[in-house]
Amino acid sequence: MVWQIFALITALSRGFQKVIHRSIMKKENYVAYGWFFNLLTGILFLFLFVRGITIPSSSYAWILALFAGFLWAVIALIGFKSYQYTQVSLREPLARTDVLFLLLFSVLILQESVTIPKLAGVLLIFVGLIILTWHKRRIFGKLSDLGVQLTLLVAVFDGFVAVVDKTAVVYFLPVFYGFLMYFLPAAYLTPLALKNIDKVKELLSNKALAVVVACILGVIAYYFQLSAYMLTEVSNVFPVIQLSTLIAVLGGVYLHKEEELGLRLLGAIFMIVGSSIILKPEILLTLLK
Repeated sequence: MVWQIFALITALSRGFQKVIHRSIMKKENYVAYGWFFNLLTGILFLFLFVRGITIPSSSYAWILALFAGFLWAVIALIGFKSYQYTQVSLREPLARTDVLFLLLFSVLILQESVTIPKLAGVLLIFVGLIILTWHKRRIFGKLSDLGVQLTLLVAVFDGFVAVVDKTAVVYFLPVFYGFLMYFLPAAYLTPLALKNIDKVKELLSNKALAVVVACILGVIAYYFQLSAYMLTEVSNVFPVIQLSTLIAVLGGVYLHKEEELGLRLLGAIFMIVGSSIILKPEILLTLLK
């Protein structure tokens, strides 16, 4: 019972964090926010989880970490840019296609097997994608939208970096690796941030409280996610955490006055069930009973 509570706290924190991201990125610069968000969250990790710091001696571990950090820097830029063009109630369900790309890269790089439940999950994700991108009676009609394209590109990077993270994290304590995956992107983005220092000042002048709250929610989500992982299997926690997508959809509709609640909720449900089946195939057997 305790792990479910921790997973729900994670889902709530992430869902509201996504809504705040959208609120900030409506008017602010994505480079400035990407840099400061990673920097502040990394600092919070350092102070809260300082006891979890270990320094691996393997150079291979650091090569992987540096590469993953670079990928997360790219994801921060593209991801926050996508919030400028895409309503959060559409963006977050679409972002769940990252599990589809995770499966693809896991098969190609890690030589993991493809099973019938995983294929069923892929099918459900495609159905969800069709629902979410339906526009003017055309399948995938919204794929021409820049925000949708950026969101799907982020999903590709998310799927790939998950494979890199999976390989690299075994060399680190999870909390220290989490710190690195915020600190390293901030370091990579620092030259760009310095070129946009006026935008950074503008961000802090206009949205300082929102930025701090978003960072705190990120740390809370990660902390309780790790706590849940310590009490049960990752595959049990993942489907609960996916409820953050529904929270983001509802938050977008009711707080940002976004439209198409019915379609986006339906699409989100297909995405959540499909991605959950891919990572926890037993769910399919439960649904079929």
